[in-house]
Amino acid sequence: MELGDALVYGTAQIFHRADGEVIDHGDYRCIRTPDNPTFFWGNYLLFNAPPKPGDLARWEAMFEAEIASRQPQSRHRAFGWLGPRGNTEQFSAAGYTLSESVALACQQPSLPPHANPQIEVRPLLSEADWQAAIALQVLCRAAVFAEADYRAFKQAQFASYRRMVEAGIGYRYSAWCHGVLVAELGIFRGEGGLARYQNVCTHPDWRRQGMAGSLVYQAGIHALAALDARKLVIVAEEEGPQRLYRNLGFVPEEIAYGVDKAPPQAQ
Repeated sequence: MELGDALVYGTAQIFHRADGEVIDHGDYRCIRTPDNPTFFWGNYLLFNAPPKPGDLARWEAMFEAEIASRQPQSRHRAFGWLGPRGNTEQFSAAGYTLSESVALACQQPSLPPHANPQIEVRPLLSEADWQAAIALQVLCRAAVFAEADYRAFKQAQFASYRRMVEAGIGYRYSAWCHGVLVAELGIFRGEGGLARYQNVCTHPDWRRQGMAGSLVYQAGIHALAALDARKLVIVAEEEGPQRLYRNLGFVPEEIAYGVDKAPPQAQ
């Protein structure tokens, strides 16, 4: 599989190239985001082939040379690859977490079966909008992440998103209900007319009320026209979100694998 044909890692390049570094070494790529060095999947190595027995030590040494030695704050380890799962047992035994990301795609989303008519969907506009979106993302973080560290990470990430919006690459969309930000996501356009959803987030108090489905649908319809996109791509690891997206007309097209390991203080 070539990177240009890969939906998960291929569309991820939209973000890496906009605000990071992608260095092609032939059989692998080094992705770095100097402005956000603690971002696991903004600072990782992407290989053209799955891991073979014995690759753990070699890949870790390459990460140290390519990323950690240049960015001391990048104390995590993260590796992705194109193709099948490969030999991941060596990574699991060393404390890595395996991710199986499913790329779902459609040419136009379907109206959600449980649309919520109360919400107002619009792009983020004001400074208050952007800060509310960061606060929501921090609220929805996984328990393993400390709030202060995660807030700093999200502030850097959203500064990048804001530059991409200003460059006309995409939008961050928000869903509001009675003046409260209840859900938020991004859609950004890449090569070949592909547009990638990013960071779908719903407020914990407003879940299972049709908020996310309504936002994904309305944002997708807007992005297809505003970004002149021909195909929408959304990536999810868990079955719950995948089921939601299938109900909106998205079809699973690819599974991609990766492993990451948090630095000691975050474990």
